[in-house]
Amino acid sequence: MNLKCLILLLLIVCSPAQAKDSFPAGEGLSDYTQFRLFPHVDKAYRLTDQSRYAEAVPIWKDALNVSPYNSVVTKELVAAYLELKEFRNAEGLIEQYLTVNSEDEEFHSLQIEVLIEAIEHGNSEALEQAKEKLKDDRIDKKQRLHLLYVTSNYIYQHGQKDDALNLIKTHLFLENTDFVVHEAYANILLKEQRLEDVELLLKDNQFSHSNAGKQTRQALLQAYIGNGNGKETQALQQFSILNDQHLLTKGEIDQWTVLLIKRNEIIKADQLLALQTDNFDAQLKRAYINLKAGRDQQTKAPLNNAIKLIKTADQERQVLTLAAELVSKQKQLSPYYYEHKVKFSENTQLWRANAVNIAEQQDDYLQAIKLLSAKKNRTKQDRQTIAELYQKQGNSSKSKLIYQQLNQDYPTDWKILANYSYLLIESGQQNVAYEHLIKSYPFKGATTVEAETLKSYMFELASGLDNNELERQLLTLPNTSFNKSERQQLAVLWLQVGYCDKAQNLYSKPYSRKNMLNLGHCFKQSGSVYAYDYFIQADQLRSGSDTQIELAYIEAESGQSQKAFNRWLMLTTGALDNKHYLQAAQTALSVEDITKAKLWLNQYENNNGEKKLAYWNLKAQLSKKTGDNNSALMSLQQAQNIEPTAQRLIQIAALQSPEQAAISRNQAEVLLRSALRADPENSRLSQELGYLLLSQQKPQEAILHFENSLKGMPDNYPMYQQISYLYLQNNDKAMARVWSDKATDNMDYYITEPVNGVSVEQLKFNKRRYNEQLNREYNLNFDLWYGKNSVPAYLPVAADNKEDNYANYWLLSLESNPDKYQTALGDVAVYGRLFGQNSSNQRVGSPGGVDMFGLGARLAPFENQSFYLYLEPQYHLNLDQADLMVRATASFFSTGKYSSEWHSDGNGWTEQELYVDAAYWSKDGDHAVTSKYSIGHNFKLSSSFDQAWTIKPYALLQASGNDLGGVSSVGAGLEFSLWSNGSETMAYSRKSTIKLEFTEAFKTYLDDDHGIGLTARLTW
Repeated sequence: MNLKCLILLLLIVCSPAQAKDSFPAGEGLSDYTQFRLFPHVDKAYRLTDQSRYAEAVPIWKDALNVSPYNSVVTKELVAAYLELKEFRNAEGLIEQYLTVNSEDEEFHSLQIEVLIEAIEHGNSEALEQAKEKLKDDRIDKKQRLHLLYVTSNYIYQHGQKDDALNLIKTHLFLENTDFVVHEAYANILLKEQRLEDVELLLKDNQFSHSNAGKQTRQALLQAYIGNGNGKETQALQQFSILNDQHLLTKGEIDQWTVLLIKRNEIIKADQLLALQTDNFDAQLKRAYINLKAGRDQQTKAPLNNAIKLIKTADQERQVLTLAAELVSKQKQLSPYYYEHKVKFSENTQLWRANAVNIAEQQDDYLQAIKLLSAKKNRTKQDRQTIAELYQKQGNSSKSKLIYQQLNQDYPTDWKILANYSYLLIESGQQNVAYEHLIKSYPFKGATTVEAETLKSYMFELASGLDNNELERQLLTLPNTSFNKSERQQLAVLWLQVGYCDKAQNLYSKPYSRKNMLNLGHCFKQSGSVYAYDYFIQADQLRSGSDTQIELAYIEAESGQSQKAFNRWLMLTTGALDNKHYLQAAQTALSVEDITKAKLWLNQYENNNGEKKLAYWNLKAQLSKKTGDNNSALMSLQQAQNIEPTAQRLIQIAALQSPEQAAISRNQAEVLLRSALRADPENSRLSQELGYLLLSQQKPQEAILHFENSLKGMPDNYPMYQQISYLYLQNNDKAMARVWSDKATDNMDYYITEPVNGVSVEQLKFNKRRYNEQLNREYNLNFDLWYGKNSVPAYLPVAADNKEDNYANYWLLSLESNPDKYQTALGDVAVYGRLFGQNSSNQRVGSPGGVDMFGLGARLAPFENQSFYLYLEPQYHLNLDQADLMVRATASFFSTGKYSSEWHSDGNGWTEQELYVDAAYWSKDGDHAVTSKYSIGHNFKLSSSFDQAWTIKPYALLQASGNDLGGVSSVGAGLEFSLWSNGSETMAYSRKSTIKLEFTEAFKTYLDDDHGIGLTARLTW
């Protein structure tokens, strides 16, 4: 008892002292009042610290009873009310406090804060109170502005837009010098497209000239521009006001210009653009709008300004194009265009083309010739154009000279030959014209029109020529009517016209070394193998550099490169004509002696050898060998300029950028087609054109050329396979089978080595699989499952009662071969399915009847991916209702060496798959999702061409779900398969599988968390 009294005495003595030092609520109170107040405040603070606000409220009230109107206690009680969202109580408490302390600005501020928080929490009473408080001048303007913002924003966000706008408008007087409220009001008006109200607001001169007002006017301008409802006049007014205030940005000036042009106020637009003296785009636009408006005189000045401001190639291109249009209208300006100095070399071609076109339009042919002649690397077309311009000018001799050079450079360009022949005939040189025409007859590769023109020239000339022409004379003379000397002379003439056999018969035996050399040269010219024999015989009579050189050339051409190289090694030790170093280098390159090739090519270059076709071809080959692709490309292009060929263009394309390569391949196609017209039986040309067309996505035409190539190369068996693939891509399965059978019958001859790590046996089996797939029309599958928890996620959706578990079910499906239905979206397979199933309360081992059947289509949108889309109308017999299933499936990590297809190599293979399946049924909006990863190893028990046996242990991880719930499980199984119906030309077309699978669910909505499934599958 004495202890209790002591404790009480200590509390009475000590408590006031503690409250005085650390008790804000007790400041200014008597010690006795502090003593009474402290326990309540202390307890209320502890409850507040624990967020027990509801329990703290009555304690704070008790404290107020002890010390009425205590500012600290009142604020803490207000804070508790706010935590409890009791805004009315908080407001009432503050009002009560202010009745006694009406000048307490802190509580007036607190009252505003309470109202703001109440409004933000949707308290409608607080909203009305806020409107009254906005009128209360005792409250600081800043606080009222904040309250105005919160209140109007709340009203606006709740759809009462007009009320919010009126509230802001009513209290604009609260605005300070920043005009924040005005700007906010204007922004809402702009958002609501009340543009006329914004204009009225801007009539307040003080606001209009403030920063906020200026920004508002700019926003109003953009609103008028973007309105699109005939607000162009208002927009122009705002442009003028902002321009007077010097507030227009460059972008706004551009908008003003566009609007003026749109309204066809060209003069005003021109005046506005004229102010931008250092702006290229503005000056060019001035020139453009004046030119289009027919104000040619007003076009020149801005165009000249734009020329001075050019900084990029694109700018110069724009100027050149616009200037050309102006010059075509004003002839007196032509010299300025001709004399223009192009700043960017890439624009030279455009400038020259425009200038030549202008000169031709104005019949100034001399100027056009001058422009084209100044071009450094003139093309064939440039030279033809110059010749035609000379002809138009009346200078036929100059035109003829150019065509003579063109004919030498492009002897198979029949248009050039026709023009050249015409000029020769016109100038009285019929004999020369006929000589050129007869040399090229019958003009292979010419178009019908070109060939008819050339033939008409040739036959008309023939009627006026002397019949003593050499070849025709020789063909009429018998060999036996001439003596030895005459025979020798005739032999030389026959040699000149290339009749080597006739010359050989005229020469007297034994042949002299000179005659052997003559015959050797003639046969070499005609490409005959006899040339080598005659040079060998001549060398045996007397060996010399002349025969050694000829033999080296022929040996190199016939593939005896090492022999030829040895001869050049000997020949280069002595004096050798410089032109032969080129062939020596070529031969060295063919035997991979790069050092000698470089040495001899340098020797040729140091001796100023001519840089003709053979030189550039050799330099390109050598550059490729040494890895200098830039030099190789330059050399090939030089060679192509001398002699255009398709093969070289293809080589050039391989070294170019994709854009340039496409142009080169198109040119190659033109050349190959021309060559094939001249030699339609050339297998090599047909094959080259076929591959070129294939690279250009033209498979049907490529097939024709590949087939034509096989006429001369019947043993090219890989080509049979290539053709089969192409026919299959073009939906011609019958022809694909024909060519595939040819390839299969001969695969032992061409499948002899592994490819990319795939063995010969596997390559052959893949070929048999391709052949089997070509002949397959339908796939028939029968699947049978036993055991709970073995069902896929989508199956219960088709059940009578979705909550039932299923003990067994079966699926029978028939699918057409997707190759039969190829569409632009991908291959489509059509299939039919029957489902039967039993619930777990039925006896296991008794498959159910047909519960559902469906007819569907499966689309494979990606050629090389196992991704499929399904659309399947279904009918549930037991529910007597129809439904539509939309489904997508995908398979990953299951191709190549991990696929389920038969692997010929070794005693087995590892198989894996990540399978994803998602389905949706439209009637009830049901869905199902399945993902399953499995991995196992197939062990071969036996194998032969006709059948094989495998066993595969495997493990799996599966997650599935439907409208009822989800199942996540792990499992293991054993799969036993029979592969059958195979042959030496066909892969196994049937696969029969029995699979026993155990699963353990670690998350499931089903009653059981494990199950054993038995699956039987037959595939034909």
